[in-house]
Amino acid sequence: IRNNNGNVGHRAVYISGTCASIEMSKCNLYSSGYGLLSGSALTGGTFDYINVTGGANIGIYMFGAASSNVTVTNCTTTNRGGIQLTSIANPIANNNTVTSFTPTLNGIGVQSCSGILTMNDNRISNGQPTNGGIYLLNNTFTSGTCDRNILSSITGGPVVISNTHDISVNNTIVYNSTSTGFVCNAGSYNITLYGCLSYNNAGDGFNTATAHDITFIYCRSSHCGNKASQAAGDGFSSHLNDYNINHLYCIADYNTVSGFAMVGNTSGLLYGCLAYKNAGDWTSEGGLDQIRSGFDFNVDGVNPTTGISWKIRNCIGYNNYPRELRLYHIEILDFDFNQYYGLDINKFVSLSGGGDITFETYQETYEANSIYGDPVIKSDSELYPTIPIEIGETLDAAFDDGMDVTTNWGSLTSVPTVVTKQQSATWQIGAYIV
Repeated sequence: IRNNNGNVGHRAVYISGTCASIEMSKCNLYSSGYGLLSGSALTGGTFDYINVTGGANIGIYMFGAASSNVTVTNCTTTNRGGIQLTSIANPIANNNTVTSFTPTLNGIGVQSCSGILTMNDNRISNGQPTNGGIYLLNNTFTSGTCDRNILSSITGGPVVISNTHDISVNNTIVYNSTSTGFVCNAGSYNITLYGCLSYNNAGDGFNTATAHDITFIYCRSSHCGNKASQAAGDGFSSHLNDYNINHLYCIADYNTVSGFAMVGNTSGLLYGCLAYKNAGDWTSEGGLDQIRSGFDFNVDGVNPTTGISWKIRNCIGYNNYPRELRLYHIEILDFDFNQYYGLDINKFVSLSGGGDITFETYQETYEANSIYGDPVIKSDSELYPTIPIEIGETLDAAFDDGMDVTTNWGSLTSVPTVVTKQQSATWQIGAYIV
């Protein structure tokens, strides 16, 4: 179906009025504007194997008010914009491919929707979105999944969750993009990211800003950042007024700035996490001397419910540059039961912008139960200690599942295969009894 009118507002297929139970499949659409456009109050629509090319607007756009149960699957679009679902209860977007989209549009956008989100197995690449490769905005979901999506070569924000709540993002990969891999902001809450990978993105790996109750489990940020900029390159970062931001069994390795960087009035938990070889002197490569740390906390405020800013337990800091810790306002931080092994024993931590001090000097006042010693990480690709480490603090049953030696973090373009077992919450990340 072709529309050669030349007007960017025209479309190959248009649905209007009040409609129900529409099915459309195995169609090739070409238009100078939209491919498939629906302004209908649509109750029950299935759009399958729709291929949209050539347009200067959104490839598939559903925006009719009070729509419900609209499904877009197995579709391909190379239009200026990809797929946009707006004002739909129970939207479904599965197994779609979006490429070559440009500003001001998104790869797959879901806005002002409700009910249950299903958004799985999509492939999004080579785009320049104003907002996101996947952009979730102003949604009021009761539950939902955004699973096994792969995004690459995005000029802009690959995954952006804004003012949206009660969904999980699982086993999703973002790589080779120019901005932060995953962002939760603008009042988002009750979001869980599980087994997600941010690799070789020019911004941070994972970022939260003015969000709360965000949980990262088995997520990894690797090789993210810009060696010529101090504004980007943290593995995991939180900003502004975040609270209840939880990191469980997460890895930050080879990021250009810090492993875990928290600033402003933020608060949360790190449990069983690993900061490995983050930051560095990049001047020989035309970059900056990134004088940061594995754990970089420049915080001003506390959790409104606990009175503590950040609690860090059972974590490992290993060979971060030039130190393991850089902390401001340590009086509202709670670090203990951790293990560290730095590049320079005399440059372990900087407190409140002061000079570096040793672990022994620091431990006289702080982290009485932490230790300094080599955890013997097996390799750069198998990031777990090869010796038993049993200094951890038991928190509660919610943290009993840890990773054992058979956990496989996979390649840098695959999600981890996580093998868990009850470890009584007393061992470090990946630790096990030999």
